[in-house]
Amino acid sequence: MHQESTVKALEAKKHKPTYNDAFQKLIQNLQQNDVPVNVTDVEAKLQEFDEVTKQPFINRLMTNITERFESSNIMQAFKTVSDPTNYITSEKKAELDNSVSLLSRQFGLQLELRSEAEDIPHYKSLMESTNFMGTLLASTTAKQMFKNLSAIAKIYKTLPPHTADCERDFSRMKLVKTELRNRMKEPTLDCLMRISINGPPPDNFPYVKVVKLWSEKKDRRYKVRLI
Repeated sequence: MHQESTVKALEAKKHKPTYNDAFQKLIQNLQQNDVPVNVTDVEAKLQEFDEVTKQPFINRLMTNITERFESSNIMQAFKTVSDPTNYITSEKKAELDNSVSLLSRQFGLQLELRSEAEDIPHYKSLMESTNFMGTLLASTTAKQMFKNLSAIAKIYKTLPPHTADCERDFSRMKLVKTELRNRMKEPTLDCLMRISINGPPPDNFPYVKVVKLWSEKKDRRYKVRLI
């Protein structure tokens, strides 16, 4: 997972001294250009910086990352269930069973989920599909035969890889639906959100054209005069 690799990289960075070969080379260049540098004093201050500032900062950063992005078995379970080879590999049977049970409990699916997983190998076109989860969603036959697995696929396809986009979208929603627009309905909010997120930059937006289209759509209570 990205979280684990990030924490490992930070751990390595924490133990890497700031006074390294590159810093020593910089000091040598300064000395060669007759710039007075007290090497002992610089080394001592950088060591103090590592102990007092850098290492505590990195420790706190790693703690925040670990607490915010707590490791979860759910994503690993989705990964196991979405790989069709796991349904025909005896070595993966225990892992597949555990993943099916975990997802069934997590999302309140019926017990038929396990029996559906056992029937998957008999559905040849599904097993040979290059997009296993996509086929579970797109194929009418697959959706009828594997209702619970199709539900799992639907959840899997809507899971965000990270929360940054979701948080930015909620911030954007607060800008779109303000106190003065508190009666805005969901369809209008959805359209404005899509324009705000995926549309052109505000400076390039054709405001005059939009207002003209809006005013000509029907007889408005308030007449718009375009200059």
